[in-house]
Amino acid sequence: MARKMHEQLRDEPEIDYALCQGLDVYVPSFAYVSTHASLPANALKNETITIPTKLFKFLMSAWLHREAFNENEYRAANPDVDAAVGLGELKSAKLHYVTNGYFEGRTPGRYIVDENWYRSKYPDIGLGERKGLVANPTTHYNLTGRFEGRVGNDRQLCIKRLWDEALGVK
Repeated sequence: MARKMHEQLRDEPEIDYALCQGLDVYVPSFAYVSTHASLPANALKNETITIPTKLFKFLMSAWLHREAFNENEYRAANPDVDAAVGLGELKSAKLHYVTNGYFEGRTPGRYIVDENWYRSKYPDIGLGERKGLVANPTTHYNLTGRFEGRVGNDRQLCIKRLWDEALGVK
């Protein structure tokens, strides 16, 4: 299975994101990006634009590097990644998550949930607990809530609102 993982990653660029951590931020000019991403001259006047997949994955990876990540949990939940890291075919489980795992629907480990806040924000969770349909807020969020667009604590609300606005979620 690790060999398959290695073959799957062969086409991915070998970027050592760890080398970039803590360095000055570099963002190319909009003119540079729009030229090299082949955006039309009036791209920002349109409702949507098309960008290369490689650029999309790169932009998402900048956010994914900031997300909480648990190396041990990720490796335990993903034996293929664990084997590939163990054999030296992957530099780290986090690098796999950022470049591939997220896009495959894998999670970075168990998310920490403010259970009291979650119950108050989402009354259906407390009701589900009382009826025996929901084990607890943490389990619900990690298995279901995150995929429904819920957040695990109040600190995530602001950025979730910005994501929803950018994605056109009403």
